[in-house]
Amino acid sequence: MKKYTLLFFVLITIPVFSQDSDLTMYFENKETVSFEQYDLIKDINRFYPDILVSKRIKNNYKTTFKEKEILTSDFIYDLPKDCEYYFVSIDNNSHSLNYSYMLSDKTSISGSVKKFNGKFIRTVYKSKNNIRIIQFYIDGKLIHEYSN
Repeated sequence: MKKYTLLFFVLITIPVFSQDSDLTMYFENKETVSFEQYDLIKDINRFYPDILVSKRIKNNYKTTFKEKEILTSDFIYDLPKDCEYYFVSIDNNSHSLNYSYMLSDKTSISGSVKKFNGKFIRTVYKSKNNIRIIQFYIDGKLIHEYSN
């Protein structure tokens, strides 16, 4: 009788725990950019031509069996000739993007561009050897620069 009771509890508890709704999967998918994402990158490229336009994107998803959520979206580029690496990612609501690239002369450039009240605000961090520069732009015009 003890064997049957133990078997009964095992058979009841395993299906209950196997139906855990908090099970999460992560995956990535290469897709064509959405209209909102393309409009944002095209408008940003108009003011800041060093941020290139791309029509392909890699979306990283987090999914439960109930909902699917985009964690990050990274643009897919052919590596520019003057860069060692080139990386641009866009946020989920298509209002800002982050970028990072290194030129062949070892100058590291990173920052973000945000759309705020119809204006594009850019922060640039440049670093080469011991020289560091921080620049702030609004619609392509330099408004402040700090260097050490």
